[in-house]
Amino acid sequence: LIVEDGEDGSLDHLVKRVNAFLPDDIVLHAAVQLNKKFNARLEGSSRSYVFMLPACCVASAAVASLRSAISSLGADVLPTIWWRVDLKALKTIEDVADLKGVRATDQDLSRLREALSKFVGVRFQGNFTTRQDIDFRNAAAYRFTREIYVGEAHLDA
Repeated sequence: LIVEDGEDGSLDHLVKRVNAFLPDDIVLHAAVQLNKKFNARLEGSSRSYVFMLPACCVASAAVASLRSAISSLGADVLPTIWWRVDLKALKTIEDVADLKGVRATDQDLSRLREALSKFVGVRFQGNFTTRQDIDFRNAAAYRFTREIYVGEAHLDA
């Protein structure tokens, strides 16, 4: 994308135009001019991610419901390979287990916070790639996680 400064196509104007098309929960805060050699994957100084999980992923109350649902439906309803997710089968499991009513308790969220706190700090990332040339002596093979925040449970209206 090429945008010239000092005209109606300025970077500030670009930010406003992009934000007009984005949903309310996504905001572009700024744009900067870069040279052609810049590679965001390799040169980005930091990244932030936000993940929202259904309550049944962390609620201990969901475990018994899921076991019962899978037992009644048969184990063959589960995908054997993670990337072959059958959305109809997952919807069936959700309905049979009545997961829409499941809520994460304060204790469930506390356990999640404790588990995720183990990932804060510097960690070797070579185990999470298919590349064979990752060298544990190279600093690029490590990632620093500054903070993991688990908020309060959010209920849809």
